[in-house]
Amino acid sequence: MSTYLQGINDQIMKTYEYTSSSNFVFFHVPSYHEQKRIEGLNVSCLYRSSGFKDKAVWNLWAKISNKSKGVTWVYNPMVYCKPRVHEDVVWVSYWPIGNILDAGDEVSVDIYVDERMIMVVGCGASIVFMDNEVVEEEKCENDTMKEEEVIGGDLSEFEVTTGC
Repeated sequence: MSTYLQGINDQIMKTYEYTSSSNFVFFHVPSYHEQKRIEGLNVSCLYRSSGFKDKAVWNLWAKISNKSKGVTWVYNPMVYCKPRVHEDVVWVSYWPIGNILDAGDEVSVDIYVDERMIMVVGCGASIVFMDNEVVEEEKCENDTMKEEEVIGGDLSEFEVTTGC
């Protein structure tokens, strides 16, 4: 799930645990209290127009890698927000990948853009935790709803392979 916020300044980046003034950020998952569980990852990208006037398609996508486990996720939004002149846009995205993040894991977040169109001026990530008590309540609710978590489920049919 993701959204765009137009006219946002770089102050929003201060709300993230891990930040960078480039198009990538790297961190180790910290140890956490046993009463908590990692739910997912919030990722953001602050960008602006490079001033290029071509009518080309805007391109922005994110890659999150758990280097410790050798797992990578890629997301290319279908909708983009073109910045107004002299205005920044922040792209905010939530990744429900908590079941694949453990304390000590090395994680990298990379934002890829068409640099002719977009200049990335900041990248951020924060781990989302949930209390174990709340997890148990949600488990009861989800058992009755029979919904399947997409990112945490079997994604083998979407796996990128090389060769024929």
